[in-house]
Amino acid sequence: KFETMRTAGVLQSFAITVPEFHTMYSIDCPTPELGSWHLYSGGKVLLRVGLNGQEWSSPLEVTFLAAPSLVSVVGLSVLPRADSGENAAPPSASWGRAPSDMSLALTGQRLVEWPDALCELRPREAFSPVAVVPATVLTDTDRSCAVPPELQHLKPEDLNVRLLAPDGFTAFEPDEGGVPIFPEPVAHSSNTVSEGTPQIFNVFPDWAWHTGGTVVQVHGANLPTELTNHRGEDAVHCDFGVAGVVKAISTSPERVECAAPPVTVAMEVKVSVLLGAPFKLHLSHADAEFRYFHRFHLAQITPSLGTASGGTDVTLTLTTQKLPSTNFEIDCAFGLNRVRATLIQVAAIASGFRSYTVRCQTPAAVNIPRLTAAGCMCKKNWFLPNGSRCDSFCCNLDPHSQDQGCYVNDPQCQGADWGYCDSPYESIAVGSYPVCVRVMPSSAASVSEFEPCQHKFMYITSPRADTVYPRSGPIDGGTNVTVHGAFFPRTRMGLLCRFHSYISPARWLNNKAVACVSPAAHLGELTGPMTVSVTVSANGGADWAASSARFTYTPTLEASLSPDFGPQHGGTVLEVHVPRRFGDADDIEDYRVEACCFGIPATVLVPAVQLAEGHYQCTTPPWPRAPAVVSVGVVEADGRCQPLPRALFSFVEKWRITRMYPTEVSEQQLGNLELLVSGENFRSYKDALCRFGDADGLVSDAVVLESGDSLLCRVPSGLSLVDVPRGKTIEISVAINGVDFFRGDPPMLLRISPGFVVATASPSHVYVTGQVPVTIHGSNFGSDLRVCIFGEGDSHVQVQLAALSSEREAVCLAPPWTFTHANASMERVLVRLAPDSIGNALPSTAHITYVAIPEVQVLEPREGPVEGGTRIRVVGQHFRPSAPAGVEELPAHAPLRCVFGSRESPAIVLSDTELTCTAPPVESTYRTSGTLAAFAVRLVPAHAPPTDDYTTATPGQKQQITFYYRRFVCSFSQVEPLSGPEFGETLVSLRSDYPLLNSKLLKCVFGDVAVDMFLVSSYEATCMSPAYYKPGVVELTLTTDGQNRMHIGPSGSPLHFTYYLTPTVSQA
Repeated sequence: KFETMRTAGVLQSFAITVPEFHTMYSIDCPTPELGSWHLYSGGKVLLRVGLNGQEWSSPLEVTFLAAPSLVSVVGLSVLPRADSGENAAPPSASWGRAPSDMSLALTGQRLVEWPDALCELRPREAFSPVAVVPATVLTDTDRSCAVPPELQHLKPEDLNVRLLAPDGFTAFEPDEGGVPIFPEPVAHSSNTVSEGTPQIFNVFPDWAWHTGGTVVQVHGANLPTELTNHRGEDAVHCDFGVAGVVKAISTSPERVECAAPPVTVAMEVKVSVLLGAPFKLHLSHADAEFRYFHRFHLAQITPSLGTASGGTDVTLTLTTQKLPSTNFEIDCAFGLNRVRATLIQVAAIASGFRSYTVRCQTPAAVNIPRLTAAGCMCKKNWFLPNGSRCDSFCCNLDPHSQDQGCYVNDPQCQGADWGYCDSPYESIAVGSYPVCVRVMPSSAASVSEFEPCQHKFMYITSPRADTVYPRSGPIDGGTNVTVHGAFFPRTRMGLLCRFHSYISPARWLNNKAVACVSPAAHLGELTGPMTVSVTVSANGGADWAASSARFTYTPTLEASLSPDFGPQHGGTVLEVHVPRRFGDADDIEDYRVEACCFGIPATVLVPAVQLAEGHYQCTTPPWPRAPAVVSVGVVEADGRCQPLPRALFSFVEKWRITRMYPTEVSEQQLGNLELLVSGENFRSYKDALCRFGDADGLVSDAVVLESGDSLLCRVPSGLSLVDVPRGKTIEISVAINGVDFFRGDPPMLLRISPGFVVATASPSHVYVTGQVPVTIHGSNFGSDLRVCIFGEGDSHVQVQLAALSSEREAVCLAPPWTFTHANASMERVLVRLAPDSIGNALPSTAHITYVAIPEVQVLEPREGPVEGGTRIRVVGQHFRPSAPAGVEELPAHAPLRCVFGSRESPAIVLSDTELTCTAPPVESTYRTSGTLAAFAVRLVPAHAPPTDDYTTATPGQKQQITFYYRRFVCSFSQVEPLSGPEFGETLVSLRSDYPLLNSKLLKCVFGDVAVDMFLVSSYEATCMSPAYYKPGVVELTLTTDGQNRMHIGPSGSPLHFTYYLTPTVSQA
């Protein structure tokens, strides 16, 4: 039993072994029939032996070898070396050649496992003998069998061959007829193959991408002319080793073409040709080697255009699987010309894949088919899967089309790298040579054009720059320059101009001219004119054209516009100044300005009028939007707009006047008064103007305020009232840009009236605290007067007019004043009237004098009885200030008064620093308890501030000054003794009915001598009698302020103290 397949065994012999009584059997077990078991193709199986199909022995491992099969059989006639004369043999009738030893060359599969196989030669004719001969081993796949003499009379096609097992009976080929022999080639004893023998020499191309699909040509000789045999079976194949066997797509006696099969890894294989169906002949050659490479995907090429002389540095980006960095050898192919690539950068883009950036220098444009018989440039070779070529087609110009490109009739040829036709109607194509750019391993033997071209490189005739116009321009750049030359291509690869080392984009005009704008050159402002070369590049700066063109940089022209803004509706008269800084150099052209241009690139042209050298005048056009800033240039003789350096004009919305103040001025104010004009769309500009009157009226400079909606302009003095003594009215208009005057809506009218006169002001003196009505006297006071102005310059104070009594009298409330000098006590101040502010103040001769406020520093005594009468001494300053030179003295009718809270008493001024006054009695309400009163000094009557405002202190007082009213009830029940010696020192005790004052001002007065009183308790005090030096009676009184005396006798009657002579004891 072979695995599960059973066969009937045959017992051959047995023997009994002694003494174990075991029996040894010999059994023949036939293998299963061919084709009934899948393992018969080769492998190991388990064999068991059983009796009656029930008991099975332990398994044995049996190896089955796969049966060999023949691929091809070739009959060879082995000839002796070429001889002459008598040794020459006559030709054979049967083989058509000289007599020879006959042998068969067998090529098959799995022959190596059967080294002892036999060849069975079976003639096709009936009753012919069958010969079995040994098969001589030549290689693992080749055997040789000698043809016995009894069969050499037969032709090769009359024999069939098959392999037999070593037993001579088992045939490996199921076909009883065997394998037919291929028509005979003839082999020489020198082991060379004669003419007529199928053979191969090499392959082209010898490499391909691992993705397969490359059409490979196997070159040889005597190859089949048909792809199929007489039965219609495919009989020509290409064997790519481990890559696989593929059918040929075309064949000829010299070439077999096959599409390379795909593989998964890079490798090198042998390529051979297999003939027959099934394969009967295997053709190979040592030079038929083929390499698989990981596919390179060319992603980008920069630039894609260069000169036909070569030398353009081209950067290519390709992606493929990771390549060995130590052996990076890549070629760039430009058409059929190859150059070595230099690795620039490697970047990882995916697992196992890399992006490689390489650089190649283009070779010269050689071996490029230019003109064909049809007068067009076509691709040299373009192979299609069916073996046909596209190079048999060329440009088929459509006579009804404007395009001069190429097309082909065969849609399969679309995508071929067709060139351009020379045509007088399409000058941009003249001189262009497109080639395909590919990247391949350096080890590849040839350039293979087996797939559509993804990237092209255009060879062009080298451009040439001859001249430029204009030949000069400012160093800041911006000059529109035309470069004239030849062979300028129209390309999107980056047409550039280069001025020295400064580069700017270029625009193609025709094949003889390009336009560009001169770039800024950092050559310095004081270098003077500098001439540089100008050249052109058609491929983004990779190659630069030969040039004889020169351009001169001149220092910045510093062009200026006046004004640099105007209303959107246009009409602004614009002056353009283009000064020359470096004389009349030979290489600097004079500008012939014909017009001014506004805006880039869409320009608006207006005529220009030349006023002087470099000085032009234009009128601005209307502009579609505002605000808008546009460049301004000049149009030269070539008709192009040349922008001027830093020349920008702003279109703005029209400005408008909405109000004005004042609306009336006096004749005296002309030349000195500034009008405040308010409106919309104002902007700061140094040349802003106000116009007084119509188009011929007087103008004056205007200053736009920071707020942006108001301006000040001075009323010109030339607006005289000589011809109109009663006054006149004029209209005001404003030109914010100094050119375009716009009126108000409604019109702003200014009334000019006869002159105002401000003569005097009263009172003449006012304390610095102000708040005193001042009456201003004059004439022609108008109803527009609104303010009074005290002082001049930055120190002026402006207050509202209190009343306009008549055209001759106005009243203002004097404001508080601060002296200009810190130590001043009086200052003379100018008083004026104005409609709104000091800028419009009327001329005036009126003045008032501000006087410093009296300041109290010391008050003594600071207390007294509620009954008043205490004489107060006040020490301070500014009681009687002296006037400086040119200032009127303080009037004598302006006395001071002392203020005790709400009570006053006249003051007697002794000097500027001292005065006296008497404390007035307090009201009966406060007499029962006493009160504290704030002390101040004020001017009487109208110069002082209202009493209610200064009830606690004098304005400007540095400290609070108070006076205390004390209540003292004088009622003593006992005073003793009432006499004492004339030398004094008698202690007098006083007992009061009411609590005594605790004040140092409470004193006993003996006659006219006051002495201190000492409190013993709240109701008892003592005082010491002073010396009197003569006996007599004096009145004993009390004083509470050092001035006023009170009787202390019963019921307020006088009380007397008697001084007597001190007794003298002479002897006791």
